[in-house]
Amino acid sequence: MKNIKKISNLQKKFFCKFYKLNLICKKFIKMKKIYIFYFFVFTFFSCETKVDLNEDWQSIPIIYSILNQEDSISYVRINKAFIGDESIYAMAKESDSLIYDPLKVSVKLEEWNNNNLKKTINLDYTYDIKKDTITEYGDFSIFGNEKHIIYFTKEKLNSDNEYRLNIDVDGKKITARTVLINDFVLLKNFESLIKKVSFSGDEFKIEWLSNENARIYDLIIRFKYFEITKTHDTIYKTFEWHDNNWLSRSDALKNDLKMALRISSKNFFNEIIKQIPEKPENIKSRVIKNNDALDFIFISGGDDLNTYIEVNKPSYGLMQDKKDFTNINNGYGLFSCRFTRIIKRKRLNPETISLIINKDETKHLGFKSETTIEN
Repeated sequence: MKNIKKISNLQKKFFCKFYKLNLICKKFIKMKKIYIFYFFVFTFFSCETKVDLNEDWQSIPIIYSILNQEDSISYVRINKAFIGDESIYAMAKESDSLIYDPLKVSVKLEEWNNNNLKKTINLDYTYDIKKDTITEYGDFSIFGNEKHIIYFTKEKLNSDNEYRLNIDVDGKKITARTVLINDFVLLKNFESLIKKVSFSGDEFKIEWLSNENARIYDLIIRFKYFEITKTHDTIYKTFEWHDNNWLSRSDALKNDLKMALRISSKNFFNEIIKQIPEKPENIKSRVIKNNDALDFIFISGGDDLNTYIEVNKPSYGLMQDKKDFTNINNGYGLFSCRFTRIIKRKRLNPETISLIINKDETKHLGFKSETTIEN
């Protein structure tokens, strides 16, 4: 067993956004006075892959993994549904109810190209990534956090190949497969450091060409500024902005379909007002750097990931019955792909900076131009 670093904050944000990361799953199935509790990150159900819940009890593996060739470490999480005579809340606190003995689990990732096996990667496991004890709603989790096991590999993945997951656990052979997402093309010279971002009009538009393995696209904008104290210290600050309306879907799994995202200028200024508090007494001024105001974090996801999100989004009508989905053979869960691309050091145009400084709704925040500060 090896020591590895924890998941980054950006990865956590992505997990929370795309996978509805809940440490308490609210769904459980009542079956002949037996409760099967799907405790884990997803509420896993079956679609093409069938698991007969009415037969004599067998352990039900729950697996998820989202591969990204840009990550230095690839993770696979394996847990199980559980039953027993005690209260489900009591059983949920026992980690042994939730995990398989890692010495009895085999996890392999196969790399294929044109139906030719290129290599087989054996995954190791670690206890080093600790599970949160507080849910996203601020409540204490009912689930045990001891023996929190994650399977991983540091092997570099190849975006031109397909990956097949093979797990042997508790007498079951579990399989799944996914392709990876290559980079996609941003249009109108967006990556250029010279190209400035403008929120002085009604909206700012971003255009790109689709990738054949990506169905969904999303965006996080990181806003950067610094504060100068009255004692002439400099404090660097950032906040991240995401809007649920930014999630875009490709009409087809094809390369080079033109796609666009329009970002409201009104929402941009509203986000600044929401995220940045009124200037404190000890702060002399706030400044947006002319050459490093924004980072754009583009995230794309695979077709199965899109299906999972679509199936599990809230139902608001009278018909509450929903289809179920998993792409794990002989288990439940999700094995898919994502790709993250970060465009750093984007500039705001002078008109936008002037509006932040002088606009009635934002001038109380105490921003000044970098030129004024330098002079």
